[in-house]
Amino acid sequence: MVISLSQLVYAWPGQPPLLRIEALTLEAGQSLFVGGPSGSGKSSLLALLSGVVLPTAGDCQVLGQSMASLSPVARDRLRADAMGIVFQQFNLLPYLSMMDNVLLPVQVSHQRLKQSCEQYGTPAKQAQVLFERLGLSGLPSSTPVHRLSVGQQQRVAVARAFMGWPKLVIADEPTSALDDDNRDAFLDLLLGLANEGSTSVVMVSHDRRLADRFDQQLWLGNAKSVQSVGVER
Repeated sequence: MVISLSQLVYAWPGQPPLLRIEALTLEAGQSLFVGGPSGSGKSSLLALLSGVVLPTAGDCQVLGQSMASLSPVARDRLRADAMGIVFQQFNLLPYLSMMDNVLLPVQVSHQRLKQSCEQYGTPAKQAQVLFERLGLSGLPSSTPVHRLSVGQQQRVAVARAFMGWPKLVIADEPTSALDDDNRDAFLDLLLGLANEGSTSVVMVSHDRRLADRFDQQLWLGNAKSVQSVGVER
């Protein structure tokens, strides 16, 4: 089990509950789409899953670990070893090269370094495979990312997330800057890589048209009230 939520409640200090999720499970290799209007708690849910914040009540388990029972250092280690994150603004280091950005996860996680070396020989070889899969092989890997287009930067961010094949990839609105054709092509790449690595994916998006591409759908309700949550399979 990659994700297991039970009686989960999250609220900002002094505020009414923002999220209430009675139960949610995600198996290894499955994908979950999280939709809902702005302010409905989508980003808060991603923060809970990644251990950046803790539940107000209930249980949030990721990869068999209850986040509330882990120390901050242990949560950081779980995030580094087992999670790839695609941020909405990509969060690439602008004056590092494509290669240097993509290799960052294996520099902070011995587990992901070991996985990459066992499968590809070296992390650089895995990075080159990912560049090829993501349509970046025509660019020198030494290219600084600030010289790339938005679409190219997005694909570098995806390559970084999949380095060392983490068990879970979390993506926060990764298609918001793309037109329809590029959005669909990007989603093909994201889910294709996840399938190749038996990696689970949780993706947040405002675009309801993407939901049917995922194994499960989680819909968060109106931001002005306690959230109604529906899981569709």
